[in-house]
Amino acid sequence: MKRRYLLFCLLFLFLLAGCGKKKDEVLHMGLNAIVLDVDPKGNTVTVADADEKTVFGTSCILTGELEVVYCDFETQVLKVISLQDLVPGDAVTVNVYDSELKKAETGRIQAQQIQLMTQRMQ
Repeated sequence: MKRRYLLFCLLFLFLLAGCGKKKDEVLHMGLNAIVLDVDPKGNTVTVADADEKTVFGTSCILTGELEVVYCDFETQVLKVISLQDLVPGDAVTVNVYDSELKKAETGRIQAQQIQLMTQRMQ
């Protein structure tokens, strides 16, 4: 009887240890999009797919602590910019975790980073 109890306790502890582990989440980087609208007060950017892929669809709102960066392709200088620097029509790439990407069909997801691809800043 003690053996069964001990075996049951060990099995229970093993299951608890396995359930507490969180899978490493995949970060999708460089998803192409076009800016449709920018709301700096609401800290959101509305984007649409830039190519045939249907990641963001015709309209998807990006939320979260959005870090916006710009890389000058000539000088290779990378700098952090603000949401106000984005304008409708800008080409951007977006970095989004897999769990959020699965929510894209709802029309609102949390993005990690946006990179302005349109080369227009000094």
